[in-house]
Amino acid sequence: MFSGEVRYNWLHSIALRKVDKFWDGQIARLKFRHRRISLTFRKVKFTGKPCECEWPKLCDSQNKTVACTENMLGGEDGEMPVYKENETKPITATKMEKEHVYEVYEKIAPHFSNTRYKPWPKVEEFMNSLPPGSIVADVGCGNGKYLGCNSQNLFAVGTDRSFNLIDLAKQKNISFQNFVADSLMLPMRSECVDYVISIAVVHHFSTDSLRI
Repeated sequence: MFSGEVRYNWLHSIALRKVDKFWDGQIARLKFRHRRISLTFRKVKFTGKPCECEWPKLCDSQNKTVACTENMLGGEDGEMPVYKENETKPITATKMEKEHVYEVYEKIAPHFSNTRYKPWPKVEEFMNSLPPGSIVADVGCGNGKYLGCNSQNLFAVGTDRSFNLIDLAKQKNISFQNFVADSLMLPMRSECVDYVISIAVVHHFSTDSLRI
C-alpha cells in the first residue's frame, strides 16, 4: 500500500525487460520473466469537502477549486474557452494539458511507445474496411502504430503534440507521413480527408468544452 509522496508524486510501472537480475547470497543470477500483471486498486472518498493533502497541484479535489481561474484556463475572467462554429479565435489548451499531458508525454515517450506496439483489433478492422485510395488522418497518432494499417490501400497522415513520439514513429517507418500539431488547432483544411481516427486522445482534454 503506497502512501505519502510515493503514492501521490511518483510514477510507477513494470520495467520493460525480459530478464531480471537478483542476488543469491554473493552470486548474481538471471531469471527470465514470465507474464506479469499489475493491478491497481483505488478508493474514492465522497466527503463533501475538498481534500487537504500535501499535494494540491496533483490533487483533483483541490484543483477543482481553481479549475476555472484565468491562470488555469487562459480565458477572460476565468471563463472556459467554448467552441463555436466559425469562431476565429483559436481554442487553446489549458495549463492542465500543458503540465500533465504535453510535458509528461515528452518525458515518457520511449516507455509509452514500447508498450503501444500493436494496433487495437477494432481500429485495425476499421482501417481495413475503408475503400482503397482513401485519405485518413490519425489525430494524436503517437508512435504511428495505426499509420501502417492497410498501408497498401490507404494514404494516412498522422499528427501528435509530442515531438518525441513523432520522432519514434519516423524511426519505426521512415515512410510514415506525420508531423507535430496540436489536436485543438489542426493546421488542416476542412474536408481534406475522407476519414479520421483519434484513438485515446479526446479524454486528455481537461474540460467539456475542449472535448466537444
